[in-house]
Amino acid sequence: MLATLPVPDRSTQELRNELLAAAFSGAALDRQGLATILSADGATGPKALGTMGFSFTRRDSDPDRARSDLAAAVEIIAAAEEVDRALENATERLKRDFTDEALEEQQRLIAARHGLRQRLAQLAGTD
Repeated sequence: MLATLPVPDRSTQELRNELLAAAFSGAALDRQGLATILSADGATGPKALGTMGFSFTRRDSDPDRARSDLAAAVEIIAAAEEVDRALENATERLKRDFTDEALEEQQRLIAARHGLRQRLAQLAGTD
């Protein structure tokens, strides 16, 4: 699922691909190995790590919870991508044909996007 998410920023896309390749290589990926990959792209350091409140970015997290939270975050991000595409389409339809139904669809998708963002923020803020 993570591999199929569109990433518009090329450097972030390369980082994602590198992390996925490392994860699926079969080799153990310890914290130092992960830090090496991330630091090559400037994604580590006190400032970067301090902004990520997800359990899967913290050293002291329960591994089961970290895996569960990571899976939930990927699912939320994937769903948000789908909602964003649907919202773009609904907005275009609304521009062409301003009807109550088109407006309701756009508003429903805006609310869905907001809900997904809230879920991701809650996931990042949990202990």
